Amino acid sequence: MMRRAWFGKSNKEKFENYLAQCSGYTERDLACLPPRWRTLLKGIKAGLCIPSLVKAVKILYDDILPLRMGADLVSRQLDQKVLEATNRIGQDIPDSQLVAHRELFDTLDADGSGTIGKQELEAINSAVLLGPGGQKLHDSVNERLSKLVTALSDDCDEIDFPEFLEGAGRLLCEDTGEPLTAEQTRQIVRDLMPHMPTWKKADGKYNQRFEEIVTFIQDWEKEGTHLTGNGRLGKVLLGSFEAAKDEEVLEALRFVYNDIAPFRVAGELIFGIVSRFIRAPTT
Repeated sequence: MMRRAWFGKSNKEKFENYLAQCSGYTERDLACLPPRWRTLLKGIKAGLCIPSLVKAVKILYDDILPLRMGADLVSRQLDQKVLEATNRIGQDIPDSQLVAHRELFDTLDADGSGTIGKQELEAINSAVLLGPGGQKLHDSVNERLSKLVTALSDDCDEIDFPEFLEGAGRLLCEDTGEPLTAEQTRQIVRDLMPHMPTWKKADGKYNQRFEEIVTFIQDWEKEGTHLTGNGRLGKVLLGSFEAAKDEEVLEALRFVYNDIAPFRVAGELIFGIVSRFIRAPTT
């Protein structure tokens, strides 16, 4: 049973409100967000589909003060980020087209910065114009994409997703004169992927420590050590094992561990408790 707060909502009420908040975000909201916050929301949504992880987080939210502080902070920031991002994008753009254009933008955003800069625009032009054998691609859609990114590069040094989305509206299907459908946009992504460069994304300041914690959890599960009973710590461990298997959840945890100090403090506290339990001699 979760503890009652001295004033305001109980921990249980706040936790359930957070679950409802994150469950309520749509695919459109997700597509509008900048990269790191989109990574966070994708991971949260993936985690909501793992019952053992939800139970573990519920226990930790009640027991670990820094985790509650971090969750309160992230909840407010995420809501604000969604509001800011969706306000920059026209409501007349169908959800399917918005999501497809986000996939295209992410393909072109080689360094994952959330913007497409001059260097990436040059790489895009090369990828569009050259096929597998160094032959020029004759696909009319790709030719128009090349013209689009060239025009965008003439306007500014870098573009973000809303700016790209506005320019992408100029990409018309020659057969119908209508904007590209979601499937046509995804075809551009499939055409480009084999030819786009991949650039290493910068690691967070605390990424090495995060990897150590994840590796410890993964290794301990592989050892097959039995959990003692079905208590709160046992549920936390089971949820941790499941979290360590899901890439989207791990990427979200990596983000908050590196960027949100209360979550990093909470992570170290939880790791300390779990590691002492694991290393404790059994009788």
